[in-house]
Amino acid sequence: MPIRIGIQSLSNTLCNRLRVIIENTPDMDLKCVAKSLRKQKFQKLVKETTPDIVFLDTALMKQTAIELMAIKYKENYPDMKIILITSKEMLGRKETTTLIDIGVNGYLFRKTAHKNVVDAIKAVINGNRYLNEHIVSSTFRPSSGSVQKQMPHQKPKNTLNSKKKGEMEFLPLTSREEDVLYAMLADENYTVDDIGKLLGISAKTVKNCRTKIMKKLGVKNQVSLYKYAIKHGMLSIENFLREK
Repeated sequence: MPIRIGIQSLSNTLCNRLRVIIENTPDMDLKCVAKSLRKQKFQKLVKETTPDIVFLDTALMKQTAIELMAIKYKENYPDMKIILITSKEMLGRKETTTLIDIGVNGYLFRKTAHKNVVDAIKAVINGNRYLNEHIVSSTFRPSSGSVQKQMPHQKPKNTLNSKKKGEMEFLPLTSREEDVLYAMLADENYTVDDIGKLLGISAKTVKNCRTKIMKKLGVKNQVSLYKYAIKHGMLSIENFLREK
């Protein structure tokens, strides 16, 4: 009997890429039985197909929401292995250990997920946890006081609202505007209706947020927005371009 896999990600490109890799792994009998961009639809598919392993994208989710999601999956499917896909280059010690205590079996760093997905599956099938090098270096790095130094490759906090010397200062984005922005960058095929459903807001609110985002960032169209995102090191668009 094949090992049943479920994949939920905001990026259709990533979903399809992982599915192709999983189903074409030569030395393992793997089958993708559930795949969706939307969390609610994926939960319905999981209920119908009961995968052995699920990959869950945590993009646009705050820590509390991720913990509640993990708890819900573990309560409903105690034997199911959960691997989270994270866009963060470094995860904090507390947030990582809390999720491991809940029962999360592994993490994949989003931009290298396609390279490590098979290793992650092998690890959790054998009863181990899978933590890639980014997670390990963060979780098990000794702390020196209450403040830890930012690693050279770590994404700066609040990148959207920071400015470099000599650059025009833009108005800060609200939390909702940041969510809409990252959803816009997660997949070029998302419509305002898609983004609204993902975030639980109306299409009209998405349109209003998009207008405010463009104005605040000083961009006039989607292409300019992508250029802005690349210039400011926003991880979502970097991953999107790599996946293309």
